[in-house]
Amino acid sequence: RSLRTVRVIRLMRLVRMKEVMAQITERVQSEKLSFIIKLIQMMTIIVSIAHITACGWWGLGDRSTQGETWVKEFHYDNKNLDAQYLMSLHWSLSQFSGGMDEVTPAAPLERLYAVVMWLFAFMAATVVVSVLTSNLTQMHIIGGSRSRQLSTLRKFLKQNAISSNLALRMQRSAQHALSADLTADIVELLPVVSEPLRVEMHFEMYTSYLNYHSFFAAYVTEGPQ
Repeated sequence: RSLRTVRVIRLMRLVRMKEVMAQITERVQSEKLSFIIKLIQMMTIIVSIAHITACGWWGLGDRSTQGETWVKEFHYDNKNLDAQYLMSLHWSLSQFSGGMDEVTPAAPLERLYAVVMWLFAFMAATVVVSVLTSNLTQMHIIGGSRSRQLSTLRKFLKQNAISSNLALRMQRSAQHALSADLTADIVELLPVVSEPLRVEMHFEMYTSYLNYHSFFAAYVTEGPQ
């Protein structure tokens, strides 16, 4: 019962950690920073899976048997703990890229474990690559829209023989306008947000301006809602 309780507590911690990471990701406003956080999440998941797989791989090789195991065949039973763990982890991580030749299975059970882990690692690597590709494509689309607009402006200025000095100033002005704050009328999802939330949003947006007047500042302090 105590072991089951410990397992349940660990699972609850994992669920809680997932919720915390989701909240952190939702609060990130930068697309690049959001991509880096997702990349760190996937790396953490891969290393965690590799650690569990490495423990299983070492357990198979270090089991009590009269036959050969990979630990005995490659003489890892006499090496220190660091070398044993690092080799197991190396073998586990290599399954995501097709396996390794330095250490190979020496028994049918180890071969079966290697096949199952390779299939799982192959599917996991496919998912990771697809997620990374999707996020990079999304970032490229966001940046590509601005690049196309600037390219069209440069082409227009060149076709009309605009002087280089004026063209440069116009391009800088356009870049500043693209990087400036967005207005509510160009945000497509704002109309579908509920009215109370939009009212609260406008309240937070304009509270700093209202605080300049003593009456409104006192009103906001006494009744912020």
